[in-house]
Amino acid sequence: MSIEESFAANIVPVLAIALGIVCAIVCVLANVWMKVRTVEQNTALKIGLLNSGMSAEEIIAVVNAGNRDRA
Repeated sequence: MSIEESFAANIVPVLAIALGIVCAIVCVLANVWMKVRTVEQNTALKIGLLNSGMSAEEIIAVVNAGNRDRA
């Protein structure tokens, strides 16, 4: 078996593994990015509510209004 034949026989599994690793990395980065954006949006909401003069209890009620108990 020549080097070219060996390379041709092994390229598909190597590319499949590499693609799987790239997909896993992209999924992890997308999840982290989503969490960061969620925190940024919640922070901006809270700052906006504070600037509008709402009390802490009112802000808690607004922030928790969209949350559902998943019990």
